[in-house]
Amino acid sequence: MAAQGELERKQNRRQVIQKMRARVEAGYWLFSPVYGYKYAKLPEHGKILVPDEPRATYVRQAFEGLASGRLRSIMEVTRFLEAETDAPRNKDGNIRLTFVTELLRRSLYAGLITIPKWSIENHPGKHEALISYQTFSRVQEVLDGKQPAPARKNLNQDFPLRGFVNCGCCDKPLTAAWSTSRSGKRHPYYLCQTKGCEMRGESLRRADVEGAFEEVLKSLKPAKPLLDVATAMFRDAWEMRRKSLKAAAEGIRASVAAIGARIDKLMDRLVDAESDDMISAYEAKLKKLQHEKRLGEERLANKTTPVHTFEESFEHAIRFLSNPWKIWALGRFDLRQAVLRLAFAEPLSYDRRTGLRTAKTTLPFKYLGDFSAMKCGMVGPAGLEPATRPL
Repeated sequence: MAAQGELERKQNRRQVIQKMRARVEAGYWLFSPVYGYKYAKLPEHGKILVPDEPRATYVRQAFEGLASGRLRSIMEVTRFLEAETDAPRNKDGNIRLTFVTELLRRSLYAGLITIPKWSIENHPGKHEALISYQTFSRVQEVLDGKQPAPARKNLNQDFPLRGFVNCGCCDKPLTAAWSTSRSGKRHPYYLCQTKGCEMRGESLRRADVEGAFEEVLKSLKPAKPLLDVATAMFRDAWEMRRKSLKAAAEGIRASVAAIGARIDKLMDRLVDAESDDMISAYEAKLKKLQHEKRLGEERLANKTTPVHTFEESFEHAIRFLSNPWKIWALGRFDLRQAVLRLAFAEPLSYDRRTGLRTAKTTLPFKYLGDFSAMKCGMVGPAGLEPATRPL
């Protein structure tokens, strides 16, 4: 009786796994919903994952921020999620780094199902994807490659310029701290702590450093006529790009068809292969080709027509170019960090005597500044050629 019961349990387990595997291969997730998703019953699908707002939006912003460079490390993604979401936290109120790493590694957010124990990898799912496969692939490259130096976990939001403004003497980043006077009042200072620097230990008032920076930031505001010209140029470029989408789509379609043909040939060779080494090599090549085909199909879907209108795509960019000071004045730490990265090409240098040195801005502000500094006017009647009688 014990042996019979054990046999029945094994048979039941095997049948359950077979049914679950068949359900997964049909494109449905069966396990607990991950952060950003929840289960819902739909007539045509039954029980299926659907986006759980606003968590889904925060997950999407985390992926897109890391893929675009707006968020430069896992620590910055963690800080973003801590400020915006109700993700699982430790006893000290912080989100675990392991949670963020696992979140960024899940292909489920790209509409794919991966279950290693069943040898299922990047299988197309029926649920709605929160991000594109291209965005997911870019995030994996960032995680696997050499990342920028991780942001400090104890970064003090009272000093938004710490690490971005350098000492005018040694050109090393300034640090910052609060100082308590004898009367018990606290005063904020930036200072240099580089050994051998003449300015080491010299305190710089936060109001002086940040005041000088804010004046530089206010000076980046271009004139309205110049901004109108830049907007018109953006619109013309947008129209040219929209017209070129059809030709680009044809090229991508041909590339996807060629990759599909290579996959079919490789599958035939894989079936006839007998050596384990050859099978492993074919499988690795097949995985790479399937990855390229999936990227091509996604690009093809996005190349047929623009996803957003010109106003939707450039609204925030034009607003930022028109006056980055307004975004800085909002006071949000993450927005201020974004302003530093988008407006300046390299860190600034501050000298106690001369203040901030000339800032090297990013290309949009550089070109707008060059145009606004140009002196334009009508050429006089004399100078190029001898004046004629009517002139």
